[in-house]
Amino acid sequence: MSGSRCGASRNALAAIVSLLDEAFDDFTFTELITLLAVCEHEGLSVSSVARVCRFTEATASRTVRRLAPGDMPGALPPARGLLTLVRAPNDNRSRYVFLTARGRALCQAIDVMIGDPARVRLVGADSIPGASELELRPGVAQSGGPGARDVASGSVSAAERSDRLACSLGAGT
Repeated sequence: MSGSRCGASRNALAAIVSLLDEAFDDFTFTELITLLAVCEHEGLSVSSVARVCRFTEATASRTVRRLAPGDMPGALPPARGLLTLVRAPNDNRSRYVFLTARGRALCQAIDVMIGDPARVRLVGADSIPGASELELRPGVAQSGGPGARDVASGSVSAAERSDRLACSLGAGT
């Protein structure tokens, strides 16, 4: 991967991490992988989500239920409201995973960030279509948020976390 392409990827990843920090408490990498798999392949069975994400079926099921709305039977805290489960009509044991409106808005915002990371860096996440529908946590500023805390205070910035993640995934090689 060329240097400028790697930098653009890091910028997009930093913007995504920052948006997730602003919108949610403790959004995990496992949740992000699961969400992205469903964004790309809506209507997968939970077993297929496990295969696509390379998780165990138990991990996929737990993660999908964490991303489901709180009023859905079987939902687990924090019940983020991004995915929903639908039972198969011919097999009561099988469940299929779909995006909620909030999940679709987040996927659209992520698509914009991946497609044009410079736009996100220059104008901020608040200008991304769908980002305003995510209902950011109260008390978190649109610019900065928890992901932009000062490294000197002991926290790591979103950009530094994305650099670490990109390096650990081999994006810089």
